[in-house]
Amino acid sequence: MRILIVGAGATGRTLAVTLREMNHDVVMLDKNPDALAAVEARVDVMTFTGQGASPLVLDGAGVGKADMLLAVTHQDEVNILACQYAHAAGVATTVARISNTDFLAPSRWDWKTQGVDLLVSQSAECANELLDILRYPGATDVVDMLERKILAIGVRVLADSPLADKTLMELGQAHDILSRSRIIALLRNERLLIPHGDTRLQTGDDAYVVLQAADVEAFLDWALRDRPKIRRHIVAGGGGVGLTLALRMEKEGLDVVLIERNDDRAETAAEKLRHGLVLQGDAAKKETLKEAGIGTGTAFTALTGDDELNIVSCVLAKTMGADWTVAQSGKPEYVPIIRHMKLLDRVVSPYATMINVILRFVRGRNVRAATLFQSLPGELLEVDIGAQSKWCGRTLRHVPLPGGAIVALVQRKDDVYIPAGDFDLRAGDRLAVFAELDSASRVASVLKK
Repeated sequence: MRILIVGAGATGRTLAVTLREMNHDVVMLDKNPDALAAVEARVDVMTFTGQGASPLVLDGAGVGKADMLLAVTHQDEVNILACQYAHAAGVATTVARISNTDFLAPSRWDWKTQGVDLLVSQSAECANELLDILRYPGATDVVDMLERKILAIGVRVLADSPLADKTLMELGQAHDILSRSRIIALLRNERLLIPHGDTRLQTGDDAYVVLQAADVEAFLDWALRDRPKIRRHIVAGGGGVGLTLALRMEKEGLDVVLIERNDDRAETAAEKLRHGLVLQGDAAKKETLKEAGIGTGTAFTALTGDDELNIVSCVLAKTMGADWTVAQSGKPEYVPIIRHMKLLDRVVSPYATMINVILRFVRGRNVRAATLFQSLPGELLEVDIGAQSKWCGRTLRHVPLPGGAIVALVQRKDDVYIPAGDFDLRAGDRLAVFAELDSASRVASVLKK
């Protein structure tokens, strides 16, 4: 697939790297030649310099030859105009990143008829992901699937964990939840392993389990006996992501405190939050965190625009007794380093979140959704089996999935199954498939309609 990316900022760069790893042809357009040079230094893409909202520039970049356009500059109007011109030029799929969430408000305006297939708010999508992370403290990763009926949860195997030193076969008999769930992957010493029945979990492994949403709390309580119980959420940073997250927490009835250094932003946040407390101050200072009520039973989430401040304030919050700390990093290259150093509990990249939203348009018509984990080098695919699929009526063992891929679950109407090799596939089945990054495209190809 030929994909034209408008905008060579951090989001565009991350998209370019990911899409090239998926073997797509990528063309990048930006008015800043230095930004394009930085992309070319990292990945093999074709670049064009110019304004993304210009029809002449888009034509020069070969917009008419593109299968998809992703407009991810920092200017909403440029992104929307680029999509509209691309649609007029015959591009099949267009995606626009937007900062102003007014564009998402229900109205008589139909964006698809205007040439924009998807509007993506990075702050809204990040807030959604963070809310899942904060709902399940102790989990190293959280991904929802099958319209939130299924979750993929990552958990660290500790020395006193009932998961430690057990094979997958033994674990299937150790707890009734594990008899209706599936361990799809292990991260051992930063190396991905696809487990089998005789694979034995070791202390220090990160185990990724796909299970029904209703079972998640009970599973985490069993697997992580000392996992934190959070009574108060403290959010540092009242910008787009921080304020959106605080508002959603408040809507769910959670006790939330928002810390913001900027006077104007703090005032705006105080006007919008009805019950949550807003503090104007520096989250990297003990006095501010004390005033916010940091201590046992608190989760601290740092979402300022300064990565170093986010890390430092999380470390400080941890030393002052916070049970769960989460930081946003705007530099994707920081994420594995922070995770490896174990300075805080979770680190999240807003660009990984954006990619997950866009992936559903990239993988193929029968791939309902595609999701990258924040920590695990693999991809979860939701694949529909159509009525005309050659796999209808055949057993799962006859499907030639590539190595590094595993069918985790099958949804059939309202029922969920853990399939064995003799499971018969039917029209309407939706498969949750985990695949290593270099296998995901082949999985989609094998299971295409």
